Amino acid sequence: MLKNRSLAARLGMAFGSLVVLTLILGLAAMGVMRSTSSKTTRLAKEQVPQVRTASTVEADTLHCLLAMRGFVMSEKESYFEEGSKYLTDAGKAADEAVKLAASIKGADALKKSAVEVQTILATYTKMIGETKAIIEGIQAGRKTAMDGITTYLSQCQALIGATRGNAAALDFAYQAQVLGIRARSAAYEARATGDPTLIDKAVADMGKIDGIATQLASAAPGNEDHIASLRRDAKTAMAGLTAVSQQRVALNEMNTRRAVVVDQVLAGANAIATTGFDSMTKSATTTVSALRVSAFAISLALLLAVAVGVALAVTMSAGISRPLAGAIVRLQTSSEEVSSASTQMSEASQSMAAGASQQASSLEETSASLEEMSATTQQNADNAKQASHMANEARQAAEHGNAAMSQMVDVIGRISRSADETAAIIKTIDEIAFQTNLLALNAAVEAARAGDAGKGFAVVAEEVRNLAQRSADAAKNTAALIDQSQVNAHEGVDTSRAVAEALAQIASSVTKVTDLVDEVAAASREQAIGIGQVNIAVSQMEQVTQSVAAGAEETASGSEELSAQSHELREMVETLVNVVEGGVTRAPSAPAPARLSSPSARRLPTPVAAVQRLTASELGDF
Repeated sequence: MLKNRSLAARLGMAFGSLVVLTLILGLAAMGVMRSTSSKTTRLAKEQVPQVRTASTVEADTLHCLLAMRGFVMSEKESYFEEGSKYLTDAGKAADEAVKLAASIKGADALKKSAVEVQTILATYTKMIGETKAIIEGIQAGRKTAMDGITTYLSQCQALIGATRGNAAALDFAYQAQVLGIRARSAAYEARATGDPTLIDKAVADMGKIDGIATQLASAAPGNEDHIASLRRDAKTAMAGLTAVSQQRVALNEMNTRRAVVVDQVLAGANAIATTGFDSMTKSATTTVSALRVSAFAISLALLLAVAVGVALAVTMSAGISRPLAGAIVRLQTSSEEVSSASTQMSEASQSMAAGASQQASSLEETSASLEEMSATTQQNADNAKQASHMANEARQAAEHGNAAMSQMVDVIGRISRSADETAAIIKTIDEIAFQTNLLALNAAVEAARAGDAGKGFAVVAEEVRNLAQRSADAAKNTAALIDQSQVNAHEGVDTSRAVAEALAQIASSVTKVTDLVDEVAAASREQAIGIGQVNIAVSQMEQVTQSVAAGAEETASGSEELSAQSHELREMVETLVNVVEGGVTRAPSAPAPARLSSPSARRLPTPVAAVQRLTASELGDF
């Protein structure tokens, strides 16, 4: 089948088989990848968003739960706004889950869970609104109770002042005041702990006011207005505390209900996530199974392709290597003939060596010119030595400048440290000033509380005087450091002056170096004259080169022989072409050119003509 086929046809038929196998493998792999891509797309567009929305609902619901707990404990509006925002985001995620379930075929369970979560979130939204209303009711009742208690305590203070000297009435007034203070403390504690029983205790305490007021009216006649106000304020406080207690109980119940609803939301979100994870697991398992089957099939096909490729490679290698081996034998024989011709060219080159002796005389004249150039070079070396000495002086001056610069850097460092210490002391002064202002404010408060006594003010004033003394000491230290900084600055100026003098010395040395460079330039001009003499000697060497041309004739004879050998090589190349292009009949090659009848040519052997020529029929098929 492959007989008398060109090499291109043989290679094409061999590698065409490999291309067909590769195409089959590619189509099979494309089918598997397309199936995998479809499953992966469904995973990315349906199942992953399902899990993401469930996670969003769960996270936003938990954030809302934490925010509402903060709102219940602190009653800050910012917590309620934060919780409302998270709840809105959870509702949006639930809406997205409902839309996603509607777009997926056969997702009834997902749709049911998403609708349930959506409904529960609506209920929870209503409940946090009710919670806010309860908190507002607690705040209103607390304000009423605290206003009543404040006014009540003011009336108690007035009765204490009005009943001084009346021991019985004063005792009743103090009892009324203690009950008011206990009620106020219970109200504060109930707000901190959220325990409604504490408010009930405060209500019970305020309920005792009526009996104490009756006894106070009997013991201190003439204070009916204060006592009536006392009764009225006590009733107002009791009403506010009762409202707070009722709202607090309602708040605790609402907290319990909200916790139950939150658990329902989290359970629904977990159901959505579980459905998504199950779908993802199923898709991943199916995809892995398909990939394993396709990998096994592709592996078998690859092994088959490798086996076919190895068989084709062995067959083609054997068919090509045999004819090429014969051509290589002929090439080796021709290379031996080329080597013989090279020997003849070597003998011709010996005659060229005689011309080299004539070139030697010209080189003597070149040597004389080089001696003159050597003297000039010596002078340049002396100048260079002096330049090196001057450069050494410049280096010493630079080192001196560097040392001075180091001193200046050290001085500047000390100035910087002094500045840092000054800054630290200034900071101390600022702190003392702040403490002085704070103590002054405390003194003013103490004086306002003490009235005429003012004993505490003396202590505060003593502390203020001490702080003022510290400020004075810090100011002295600051002045001393500033003086030291000035001294360091003067040292820096002196050091800079020394650096300037060193730089002046460097400039002087550079001037001397410039003069020496001028002398080097003059010496270079003398070297140019010597180079002109070298050019004259080179022209004489050119004449000698003409005599060398005669030896090129012998070289030409050897070249003719090499040309004949190249003709033989061309015939062998034609044989290789027959192998590459197939059994194509080619025109006989042109006869070899006639060899020159030079002495060297006549001495060359001609065994190449006796070498057997290989033809395409002798190379065989493969």
